[in-house]
Amino acid sequence: MKNNKETYFVIARGGYLKQPEVSRLVISSEDEEAEEFGTFDEYVDYVLEQECGEYEQKFASTICIKESELPQILKKIQKLQK
Repeated sequence: MKNNKETYFVIARGGYLKQPEVSRLVISSEDEEAEEFGTFDEYVDYVLEQECGEYEQKFASTICIKESELPQILKKIQKLQK
């Protein structure tokens, strides 16, 4: 598997959470578990599903955002707030 590394933010809200929570995940193809997957994308999906599952057990809604997409998303949110 090619050496890959991506950073994601998982945002959770609602359910039994008293306030929104944000976790930051750095996912690397050099992680031990990554070897068990056919592709890096499959491994990323697995890691994100595991993280979201923790929140969803508390009936929270989740969204995953790639760090590289965050500036563009924040700009769009700021435009909507005006």
